[in-house]
This record gives sequence, C-alpha cells and structure tokens, in this order.
Amino acid sequence: MGILFRHTLRSVRSNFGQVFVIILTIMLASILLFVTCLLKDIFYNYQLSTNARIAQDNDVEISGTLFSSERLENILENDFNGQVKSIDKYVRMTGLAEFENTDNLGDTIVVIEATDLDYVYNKYGNSLSVVKSVSKDFTSSFEEIWINESFAKSYNLDVGNYVELYIGTEKRTETFVITYIFKNSSIFTNSSTYNVLIDIKNVTVDGLINTAYLKLNDNVNIDNFISSLNEKMDNKDLSIKQAIDYNKIWRVVNNNTSLLDVLIIFIFAIIFFILLTAYNVIVVKRVDELNVFKSVGATPKQNILILLFEGFLYGLVGTVFGILVGRLLITLISEFFIPGLNGIIKPSFLDYFITIIVSITISILATLLPSIRLLKNGIYTREREHVTIKKKINPLFSLIPLAIAILSIFMIIYFSNLTIIFSVILIISIIAFSILFAPSMIQFFSYIISKNKGSHSLAGVTIKRNNNGRTIAILMSAVMAFVFVCISISSVIVTALKPFNERFKSDLVVQTISTDVDMENVNNYISSKYGVNNSDLFKYTELQYSNNEFNYYVVGVKNAHALRNITSLTNEGTHRFNNESSVAIVNNDLLERLKLKMGDNIKINIKDVEYEYEIIGVDYTETSTDRLIYINYNYAEFKFTDSFILLDLSKNIQKKDLFNEIKEGLINDNCYIIENHSWIYGTSIGVGQISTLLNIVIYLIAVISTIGIINIIISYLMSRKKEIKIYVSSGMGRKEYIKMILFEGIIISVVGAILGIVFSFGLNLIVPNLGYLIDRYISLTLFPVYLIYIFVAIMFAFSVIYLVIGARTNRKIFKK
Repeated sequence: MGILFRHTLRSVRSNFGQVFVIILTIMLASILLFVTCLLKDIFYNYQLSTNARIAQDNDVEISGTLFSSERLENILENDFNGQVKSIDKYVRMTGLAEFENTDNLGDTIVVIEATDLDYVYNKYGNSLSVVKSVSKDFTSSFEEIWINESFAKSYNLDVGNYVELYIGTEKRTETFVITYIFKNSSIFTNSSTYNVLIDIKNVTVDGLINTAYLKLNDNVNIDNFISSLNEKMDNKDLSIKQAIDYNKIWRVVNNNTSLLDVLIIFIFAIIFFILLTAYNVIVVKRVDELNVFKSVGATPKQNILILLFEGFLYGLVGTVFGILVGRLLITLISEFFIPGLNGIIKPSFLDYFITIIVSITISILATLLPSIRLLKNGIYTREREHVTIKKKINPLFSLIPLAIAILSIFMIIYFSNLTIIFSVILIISIIAFSILFAPSMIQFFSYIISKNKGSHSLAGVTIKRNNNGRTIAILMSAVMAFVFVCISISSVIVTALKPFNERFKSDLVVQTISTDVDMENVNNYISSKYGVNNSDLFKYTELQYSNNEFNYYVVGVKNAHALRNITSLTNEGTHRFNNESSVAIVNNDLLERLKLKMGDNIKINIKDVEYEYEIIGVDYTETSTDRLIYINYNYAEFKFTDSFILLDLSKNIQKKDLFNEIKEGLINDNCYIIENHSWIYGTSIGVGQISTLLNIVIYLIAVISTIGIINIIISYLMSRKKEIKIYVSSGMGRKEYIKMILFEGIIISVVGAILGIVFSFGLNLIVPNLGYLIDRYISLTLFPVYLIYIFVAIMFAFSVIYLVIGARTNRKIFKK
C-alpha cells in the first residue's frame, strides 16, 4: 500500500496540472450530483410543506364550505368518544395585504388563517421559534397578526408595523398590527403562499369554520374513522381525508422530477467524457514508469491496479471536497438567494451516499478504460501512438452507431416508457459515431487547408499527427450537444413549474371575488380612466374532459386584440374570431392531447350541452397548465364562472396615483386590483426559487465543460514541444507558428461544431417527448435557428482559447 501511495504522489508531482483538473472536475461533478439529488428532496419537501404546514402531525383534514364547529364537536363527542385527541379549527380565506412604508405599487395576495391564537401558541409553542415579538408594554387599538420570517424579509416588515388586510369572504378591509415574527418552521414553514394568522374572533362567522384538523388516538383506524365521519357529517360539500397523503405527494414529486433522472444521465455523460480525456493524458505520461514496473515483473493486472488506485484516490479527494463545498453552497443559496426555501433544503444520508458512490465510480471507470487500452496495445506502442499518423477509419463504420442513434430517437419519441433506457443508448451511439466519423472530417478539412499556400497550410498536416486533435473535436461536439439537451431538459422542468397566470401579460390585474359582479361595467369604468391604454376583460370556466381525464379552461374575450400577448392570428383569422360564433384558438398542449390540428373541430360539454368550434389558431404558450380554448364571449351561449381584467398603463403617468384611484372606485364592486407580478406569483412563491436551483445546475454544467475542454487543449499543446522545436530549428518563426496554431484551432472547432449541431438536432427531436414524462405536451421547433448562432460563438471562443493557450504554451521555445 505504501508503494501505491508513493507512486501516486510521484504522479501528482509530475502531472500536477492534470491532477488538479481531474480533482476539480470530480469536485464540481460531486457538487452537481449533490445539488441534483437535493432537487428531488426539495420537490418532496416543497410539496410536503405546502400540504403539511398547518396539518403538522394531525391525522384527518376536514375542509370545504363553511360548516358548524359546534356540530362537528357534538358528533365527535357523541359518536367518536375517546377517538379524537385534539382539534385545530381554522377559517382559511384568500385576502390582500397592503403595508405601510413599502414601495410596491399594489397589494399582495395572502392566505389568511383565522384561528384561536392562544390555543395555537400553547399547542405548538415548543416548535415555534420567535424571531421577534413586541415588548410586553406594547399597546395598540388594532388586533394582532402573526407572520413568518421570509414574509417579513420580503416586504421589510417588523413587529409593530401595521398591515391592512382585505378579507375577501367578508368584503371588508381591516388594519392589524404585527406582534410576532416566527422562523420558517413548524406551522410557519414557508409554503407556496404568504400566510398570516389572525385571531378567529376577528372573523364574524358565528361559530362557522371551513377547515379542521383532527389528531386521533393511536389505536384508531384512520380509514374507518374517515368513512364513518363522512356518514355522520352528511355534507357533500365537505372533503374529509387524511391530513397528509404521503402517497399522493410522492406521485406528484415523481411526476415533476422524472425528467431529473434523464438530466442526470446526460450530465454524467459529459463528466465521464471529460474525465476520460484527462486520465488518458495522464496514462500516456506514465509510460516510462509503467515500463519500469513491467521490467521488474509487474503483470498487466498489477499495472492496471496501480492506475485504478490512483483514480480512486483522485475520486475520493474530489468527492470529499465536492460534498463539503456543495453543502456550503446549498447553505449559502438557501440563506442569500432563495431564503423562502431554507426550511425544505434538508440533505439526507442517501444524498451523501449516492454522491460518494457515483463520483468515485465514475473516476475509477474513467481510469480503467485508458489503462486497459494502454496495456492491451502494449506500453511501447502506446508511447509512440500520440505522434504517429493514425490509420484512417472507414467512415462507413460510423453508419452503424448513427443508425442506432436514429433508432433510439424513434424509440424515445414513440415509446416514452423506454425513455431512460434509450437515452443511455443514444448517448453511447453519439459518442461512438463521433469517434468513428470525426477522423474523416478532420482529414477532409486538413486536406483543404494543406492545399493552400502559406505557413498556415502546415496546420493541415500537423493536426493529423496527434490523436488528441480528434479527441478535442469529439469532446467539443459531445459537450455542445449534451449541454444543449441538459439546458433543454431544465427548461422543460422550469416551464412545468411556471405559474399558469404568467401567460397573461399586463401591468395591473383586477380580479373579482364574487360571481354576481358585472365585470363588463367594471371594465368600462377602468377603460375610461386616463392613463389606461388597454383594459381587456377575460371570462373563464374550468371543465373536465370526458371520464375526468384532465381539466381544461374555456376562456372568453371580447376580441382577438385581447390575445395579442398570448397568440398571433392572420388578418383573416382575426376577422373570423371577431365576427364568427363557432371559431376558437386552442393551446398546443390540448391539440396534442386530442390529436387535433388547425381546421379541425373541437367540442366542449357544459351542463350536458355540447358546443363545437372550428380551430383557427394555435396558442404555443407554455406554463404549468396549458389546456385552454379561447373563444369570443360575445357569441357564447353559456355562462362563465370567473373573470379578471388585464390593464396596460401608459408609461408617462404616476402609476401609484392611478392604482389608488381605480382601487377607490372598486370598493363597492367586490373586486380588487393588484400588480401583475403579485397576481402571477402570489400563490407560487417557491416556484421561482426552485427554478433558481435548476439554473445553478446549468451553470455548473457549463463550468465543468469549459474546464474539460481547456484542460485537453493544454495537454495537447504541451505534448507537442519536441515537435515545435523541430519546426523552429527548421526556420519556423513565431508568426508562422501562430498562424499554424490558429488554423489548427479552426479545423478542430469547425469539426466539433458540425458534429455538435448534428447531435443537437437529433437530441432536439426527443425533447418534446421528454415532456410526456411529466404529463406535458411541448411544441417542437424542428431546427432551432439559434443553435447556429450559439455554435458560431462557441467556435470563435474555442479558436481564441486555442490560439491563446498555444501562443503561451511554447513561447519559451521562441525566446531561446
């Protein structure tokens, strides 16, 4: 063992740059894997905190319309005597909050929970952590309100501040004072909305509640209890169920995170490829030492063991540092970047275990392949390999992995249940195609360059003399393609989290809280105000497709102009939408689900009456919910259940004054006005924070990829010092050398970019199908034009990096 350690230390000293890059790559890979593993836990904890914030350790939830608290207690006492340990009673409602000393234009959507504050404090006091509370001698004529720390930080609130709450169910506004700010834990764990607690005596419900949580005694069967209570309550408007349905939470989590499994596969394809090239360089440099071992009787297996032990140590060191840095990174992220999620970022033992095992395994495998190749071909043969012209590989062989790649894409598209398996096969076939086809492409471009006159034509010859030129091109193309698909998959996940309301663009929103409001009159009032450029009324109703397959929305607007920010129509389509009664614009998700297209008819059923519309336009907007049908409400023969108004304001006005003016005018109309941003994210606070984590994953992928490519360029150019010395002794000057290096970089970048574009095009075909894993139907852009611009930029950047590294690597030779 001591010999192995000494041998490894010598390797570190002689290959410090490569070893540093390997450990850094493994460290970044460990961080990446650690964060990606955490994402699944975060999704679970996010769902759990949303569902269990108030439920806590209770067993049964009763919710729905207002019901009698006294009747519930009588039933429990008479029919379930001794089965219930405690009851938590709430009146839960949506409201609006406006704060003093704040710069936000409008109000903020909050969930108001009215309960017995003394009872809550006594029951949960041990788990509640007070951040700040008013002093004992504090007095106020206003009733108290409790909030959590992240809510306070978001709006710079402090104890003693006054908050104006609009209580929707009672259609009144009342001022409260903040008396407690609690840490984001226990019943104040931050969920998907801003929650505030008020005392139930401030809600005039005469003993009625709409939510109750029951804690049962240990010997009570929950399912039997729920069934019996349903019969006794005899109220179809009530939902009586388990307080926390863990099975349902896991189903939601698996649905949302199944794409992460595919993402991890592609991420580690990049990492493995980068490590493989780095270890390949080290193995080649170890030839002399391995020759010594061989001469004293070391067998090929013993030589492989020596190299594997080295790979294991690098993997272990990189993984340990990666986990330490990853844990610190998560802490910093939760503290400074996404404070609303700090209560749900909880690394488990399994997260650490998976990170350690996978990272070290990848390091060992990346060492094993070049080691076996070295000893199989013979050490002396391998020693000379990097300076010989490689035998041409028949490009026809590349058709085999190409055919497999095409078949894999086909299987992923048409057999979504096989996506993960064929994703692995697709990656392997892409790499195999690169290895087989890249040499022919390099030969082709080298031939073109070498036919030109000038010192740069030497690049057409030199690029063929080193096997690493091909490796760099392959690495570059694979990294391009895999990073592209990683970003695409991450984008699908982020889109799946995007709040539904984000499809509606405006400055302000007016939302009704009652179905009996004449919103057309409200819209006329708003549109008459100076400074309002557009005021568009949207009416909508939610329906269920046959057999409860899925829910969808029918949205009514006055004319096509209201949809200007959502979809586009031709002049003919606009005319038809504004003037015909049986035409509709349908979201792409709904079209894909129902196998429909432009010109087909779509049917909706409302109260057993069937309506049929011709599809004249497609809405390609993608959010968390994309099943919509837009129609002209002037021709609708049915009643919509809900509505809202979108307001676009002029730029050169005092928006705060206009906001307050409209707000005052709506006091008696059972409506509220709010900023668009608050309307969109009022019930989706955590979504943007999870998206931030996904973006961090993408940045880490880009960093790892860049390091890998730079590393192999440095290794490639440093290995050519003897070659460059021969050129210099033959009369090559520094300018001629620079030209040669520049055109070498251009050849490699062109080959890499072409292969990268081809791969990305193929991988792009499977991205829409990946959406099916999370029940999404994503529109396909057959060939994203932006790919060309991205790859041109990458080619330019690569050529510059190659030139700069080449110029600096061998500059001492020219000085001598």
